[in-house]
Amino acid sequence: MVGEGKKSDLNDVMLYIDESGNTSIKNTEGENRFYIIVLIVVKQEYSKTFEKKYLELVKKYNKNTFLKYGKFIKMHSNEDFLNDLIKLNFSYITISVDKSRLFKDGGFEYRKSFYKYFHKLALKKIENIFDRISIKSDTYIDDDFHESFVEYVKRNSSDESLFKSIKFLNRDEVIQLSDIIAGLFRNIKLNSSPDLDSLKNIIANRELLFINFPNGFLTEDRIDNDSNETYNNNEIYLYTLKMIQKNFDSLSDDAKLVLFYLIAELESTPNKYISSNELIRIIQDNHDKLFDRNQLKMIVFKELRRNNIDVCGSSKGYKLPFSLNDYKADFLLNRNNAIPALIKINNYSSRLASNLGITREELLEKFSKENDLELLKLISEKYGR
Repeated sequence: MVGEGKKSDLNDVMLYIDESGNTSIKNTEGENRFYIIVLIVVKQEYSKTFEKKYLELVKKYNKNTFLKYGKFIKMHSNEDFLNDLIKLNFSYITISVDKSRLFKDGGFEYRKSFYKYFHKLALKKIENIFDRISIKSDTYIDDDFHESFVEYVKRNSSDESLFKSIKFLNRDEVIQLSDIIAGLFRNIKLNSSPDLDSLKNIIANRELLFINFPNGFLTEDRIDNDSNETYNNNEIYLYTLKMIQKNFDSLSDDAKLVLFYLIAELESTPNKYISSNELIRIIQDNHDKLFDRNQLKMIVFKELRRNNIDVCGSSKGYKLPFSLNDYKADFLLNRNNAIPALIKINNYSSRLASNLGITREELLEKFSKENDLELLKLISEKYGR
């Protein structure tokens, strides 16, 4: 298996992507619990040969070259099929999503957001493994979504030249291999058995990466528990403060000014929002220039977020995040998915605690006793207050 972040000798690859399961999180019981994405990975220079040999293999065991998981699992010769399959040059990557453990109001209830987030997650995990990526994916929703998804993936990529092409193909015969493996893993998650495990073991040495989501942080029981709610709030507050301290000096004057007032409001009244009109007036009065709402959002807030300083919005205005509810309110207004931000915060506090040689609980307990002094010190140092 290639570890995350380690360059593979595959370099230039073709990915064939399909899924198993539905995106709904309204009902996550039984058959609806898991959503699986599988990416078949083939060296670009071998992709044409792979496609030809795969279709020949399917035709050997099936009446035609179109084989989905539902038919594959009923074949008496499915073990023989997989034993022949692993003679071909390919690997696979799996994303397994336990929908029962997702936020019900974290953006995942929207089908397009669900697709975009988890496919981006899959692609983000492999950005540092491959140099160039071409994609053939099963179709999702409609052509408008396909276009927006391609733009979304490229916009969120660390390297604009990473993705050579992204194509959505309806009922493509080769893409069905992803469907077969995704269906197998979903079935194992739901109804593990010796027969299914035996099939899994045949292809195990072709596994490049397996990702379970969530990883234990973003779970419903943790959010619903009062003590854990406080724990999350401390974690969010810690991250907000540390990112301000780290990146303040690199900000533009407009961003510093807005941030100062957001900090002051956070310190005095953590749950209060500042209206966009008030923030615009602050910039105009202090920097003697015209400024509008679009500039506030597209220049100032974008600069802050680029420096890992989140600004949450609601119908009441804007504020620095102090609690989980701030991110939820921001989602309801802007449809910003809260999950990536919360994962980022969680990862930061874990790394910081590890560097200090203490547990995350000890880190957050220590921080909760000191954060007011640190905020006041920051404000006084930067603005003499």
